[in-house]
Amino acid sequence: VRGTYLESHFNGQIKTFWWLLAGVVIGWLLAFVLIGFVVLFAVWVWYIYRIVKGWLALNDGRGIGNVLP
Repeated sequence: VRGTYLESHFNGQIKTFWWLLAGVVIGWLLAFVLIGFVVLFAVWVWYIYRIVKGWLALNDGRGIGNVLP
């Protein structure tokens, strides 16, 4: 898929995974002071946003470089 619009989707999936993992770890660590539950909720909302925007771009045959931050 190198050189196609699908390459950006693969890169976006990898980037989303690592940021999600970092957010969940930070959220669980902060859950002991109760702010972590807010962080976990925010990470969950961000994850759903990334998935929806990525699927819409994929459905339109576009890369996600100009769709997702």
